[in-house]
Formats: sequence, C-alpha cells, structure tokens
Amino acid sequence: MIGSFRQSFRIRDHTQKVYDRYKDVRMGMHRMAREISMAYLSLHHNANEPHSSTWFDGERDELHFTSLANLRMVRNIDESDQCELGYYVKRGEASDGRHVNNLMRRL
Repeated sequence: MIGSFRQSFRIRDHTQKVYDRYKDVRMGMHRMAREISMAYLSLHHNANEPHSSTWFDGERDELHFTSLANLRMVRNIDESDQCELGYYVKRGEASDGRHVNNLMRRL
C-alpha cells in the first residue's frame, strides 16, 4: 500500500512539473506574440536623436524590432512605450546532459 502511495506522489510531482513547464511556455509565447503584434516601422527620424530610427529585422534564428510594448516598472518614471526587442535561439544543455535550444529575449 505504501509503495502505491509513493508511486502516486511521484507521478503527481512529475505531472505538476510538466504542467508548470507548459504554463511557462504558454506565457512566454503569449508575451512574444503581444510584443511582435505591437512592432512598428516609421519613416520619421528625429535629427536631434541619432538613434531614433525604427526597424524590423529577422534571420533564421533571430528577430530584432522596435515595439510599443515597453512595460514601465516604476511609477512616474519618464519613460516611453517604445523599446527595442530581440528574440534569438541559443544552444544549451539540459540538466540531464541533453542538448537543447533555448529561446532568449533581449530588451
């Protein structure tokens, strides 16, 4: 009987870890889709600010763009909604030694 309970708890813990991992992936994909949907291009260029141009550039494993998806984390800070974002794939190693591809975000 005790063996059955132990096995049930192991299965429950494993299922919870898998569920948490999928939840993290869903949240990340939702954020990525929201930020890409807020990407924009503008022909306007401010001569007083040399780095004010907008862009959307992608390659095989990379995507870099300007977006209006900046989240202000500090109240009453003088900050714009505009930000430069990037997503890229970085090879890594899992805890069990397998090679994995990680989706990385650059802000």
